[in-house]
Amino acid sequence: MTSEISEEEGFSLAYRVFWDAVNMLAQNAVTQCNMMGNYNVAWELKSDISAGSYLTKSNSSSLSQEQKSGIDNLIEALASVPDSVLISAKSASANLSAMNHLCWEPLRAQASELLELLPTPSN
Repeated sequence: MTSEISEEEGFSLAYRVFWDAVNMLAQNAVTQCNMMGNYNVAWELKSDISAGSYLTKSNSSSLSQEQKSGIDNLIEALASVPDSVLISAKSASANLSAMNHLCWEPLRAQASELLELLPTPSN
């Protein structure tokens, strides 16, 4: 039995994952690591947020141009994260070290600003 979801449902699911990732990015390093289970936190956050580019191109998007620009700007800003920070980390100390890198500070602020623009996903 194959169950397909509509484009609107796909958008809604992708938006929820993206919003949750942006919300995590807006947190401090300790909270981020705890929320992500101390597993490849830097890489996972960058990957989950970068996947949000789908949201700005989807025909099902109800986002305003300002919201789409905010998403695109955050994704573009993530390119500033050095590869050395995007390590394969499975320990709390390695993840905390990666997430305490100074490159994350402006990204946390940008994520907080974006959350103010975006609607909270419905359950």
